[in-house]
Amino acid sequence: MKKLVQKVLVVNVGALLVVSFLSKVVPVLQPHNMAEFLFFVLLAIWIVAAVAWQGSKQSVSWDQISVCKPKENNFGMLMTIAGIPALIGCLVL
Repeated sequence: MKKLVQKVLVVNVGALLVVSFLSKVVPVLQPHNMAEFLFFVLLAIWIVAAVAWQGSKQSVSWDQISVCKPKENNFGMLMTIAGIPALIGCLVL
């Protein structure tokens, strides 16, 4: 759980830096308030999650799925979870 929180924190800080850099370069991405800024952060994180998601795009029968896959790459799920703090902040503000 501690590793997940660390990864979420790193992803959010990275997304904050990317969005703040892009807001200075691209005039369309200049936020007027904090809710817009958090929305752009959420959008950046979840776009990466959508690209990396390896979920239900392929049809897999249930007998091919193993219940325990400790070495499975869950980058798409990590990015989806990492967007939740930005979503909560955007909704609260």
